[in-house]
Amino acid sequence: MVGKLVATELKEIQKETFYRECFHKDENCSGRTIKAHSIQKNRILKKLSSNGLVLGFDYYSYMAAGFNPFDPILKEIGVKKASTFTGFCSYHDRAIFGPIENLDYEVGNKAQEFLFAYRAFAKEYHAKMSVQRFLNKLIGKIERDGFKILYLNQSKNIPFGYSEWKKASLSFWRRALKGTKDTLKKLEREKIAFNINLDKGRYYKIESDVIVFPKEHYIAVSSIFFLERDLNGKVVNDLRYVSNYGKPIFLNIFPQNGKTYAILSYYKKHKEAFSFLETQVIKKDENIQKTIISNFIILHPLENFYVSPQKWNSIPDKKKQLFYKKWSDSLLSFNSQISTKEHFNFFHFL
Repeated sequence: MVGKLVATELKEIQKETFYRECFHKDENCSGRTIKAHSIQKNRILKKLSSNGLVLGFDYYSYMAAGFNPFDPILKEIGVKKASTFTGFCSYHDRAIFGPIENLDYEVGNKAQEFLFAYRAFAKEYHAKMSVQRFLNKLIGKIERDGFKILYLNQSKNIPFGYSEWKKASLSFWRRALKGTKDTLKKLEREKIAFNINLDKGRYYKIESDVIVFPKEHYIAVSSIFFLERDLNGKVVNDLRYVSNYGKPIFLNIFPQNGKTYAILSYYKKHKEAFSFLETQVIKKDENIQKTIISNFIILHPLENFYVSPQKWNSIPDKKKQLFYKKWSDSLLSFNSQISTKEHFNFFHFL
């Protein structure tokens, strides 16, 4: 009963704090935002789906179920909901993304590659804005009434009393809020630059390295991650310091016409920093490439990640548990080293 009440409380906070604003807000906006797909629904998500469902991560549900987002599992999500966010009005969703919604992707098409990166960034920005609002509301509830029902839901696993729990919780969530705010300061500047480059057609501001696998794999990703080290151990992003927004990679993966595309995009200004991708990833053989891409996903937990339920269920339980363990461990770790060991290659099953 307590668990259900916690779930209801958290769901209400989520609904109240979910960010709703067009990422490209201007005089052409058509009004209220819509639930825009960050991964194409009809040609990608439906291809992955079984009975209208895909498998993905839903962190709010984990928090509602046990308030432990560091121990997630893939859950069934309807294709109408999967990858959606209220980050664009209907006009801008149609006007901006037509080239990647209505047309097949062509390797080397700078406009399409820019739009894939742009949408991944918009989804990340929206998520961070929602998290900031959620944390503000949650902290307020804990401060005012201690959100005691949350404590009761966790009390079996807590070795100290309510007042100590309240103090520790506030300390934890305030640190999380500060980190989110610091990140958003950087994202605001990048948002302005992204929209200016879009409006002026400066698609060359995004560079992309593309891997094409010769079969369709039932996986879709549209997200951002920060690679800590290259495959030789050289530091790319020092994530020990929140103030360092760093150099992101915009990762998009999707099946199309008998092949699977993995697009690794980054800002042109960071081209030199990512020059290693050519020799360490692009020129490797297919199995090593798949292992490296699997590592990118597992060791940099990407929320906007979906797989086929049917394909996932065919993976041996031991492999699934390894995936979950590495995913969970990486949520709280830095400087994860990319592995080229074959057992990290889950493209083999998908």
